[in-house]
Order: sequence, then structure tokens, then C-alpha cells
Amino acid sequence: MVTKLHCHQTKKYVAFVIHDEDSVGGEAYISDISNGTTTNMGYDEYSDKIRWNSDSSYFIIDAGTSVTRIGSIYSVEHLDFITHIGYWGTAFWLDSETIVYEDANEDVIWNNGIEPPFTSDIVTYNIDTGVINKLYEGTTDYKYSLVNVIDNNIEVIKEFDGDSSTDRKTEKLEYIFMN
Repeated sequence: MVTKLHCHQTKKYVAFVIHDEDSVGGEAYISDISNGTTTNMGYDEYSDKIRWNSDSSYFIIDAGTSVTRIGSIYSVEHLDFITHIGYWGTAFWLDSETIVYEDANEDVIWNNGIEPPFTSDIVTYNIDTGVINKLYEGTTDYKYSLVNVIDNNIEVIKEFDGDSSTDRKTEKLEYIFMN
């Protein structure tokens, strides 16, 4: 029995993840509308979403918990696997080749007892070049959280560390992506 179906459609493809009642994750499928073929992309214990890029040439199968996620990136042309990226929250497409996401920075440790005990950066990953660029780099005093992307405007929250909840504060930032 199917309990959930997450479906995303482009002009040529339909992508969907089917969850059964006994599982958190599901199986991802890609269907080519023009020829009627459907390809099973596999099962993952935590798969739950598929995210297309702007021209539907790549997609991410998004899997993970409510905090840590893994995105498996595929090319649509031959359904080729490209790479995995790890992130917190959500990964957003900025254009047809660039993804922005919140990346754990385990090299910078917070000493206030808050989990996770390390900071985070905001980075972009270019599929064609494989280059990762840091837009914002977390420190021992603050980390960054990715909120949303609208028309290449990257909304970010800068979270300052403190010993108590009254010491912690946030600042809203906006980065305009120019490719």
C-alpha cells in the first residue's frame, strides 16, 4: 500500500518518489513523457524529494533526515549519476548548473553545548566544473543557515553564538548570485 507519492513534472519528464507504509524512504522513478519509458533510480531509506534544475537537464534525489541531507545528482540525458553532495536543510538550484546549500564545517567547533557542535558555511557547487565556492564561511562566533532562493537572491540567516539563548541573535543577509 502506498502512503505517499511525491511527484515533480517538467515539460518532458515526470519524477516521483513512492513511499510505502512501512518505510521512511522510497523508490525514485523518472518517466520520459515523450516515449513512455520509466526508469527506477533506486531505493533509499530516506529518499523523499526530487529537485529539477531550471532547464530540466539535471535533477537531485534528495534524501536524509530533517537536518542532514544527501543529494544524489543525475544528468537526465542518459540518467547518469554525477555525484553526491551533503547538506543541511535544503539544496536550491541557482541556474541550470549551480546548486547552493548549507554545508557542515566540522573544522570550526562551537563550545557552547549546542548540537551540532560545529558551524556551517553557505556554498555553491557547479556541476560542469565540479568547483565548490564558499559564499559565507562560519566561524567560532557564528554560523549561516540557508533560508530560500528567489530569482538568484540567496536569503541567509547569520546566527551568532552565545552562552545562553538571550546571547544568541540572528541577522538576515542577502547574496545576489551573478553567473
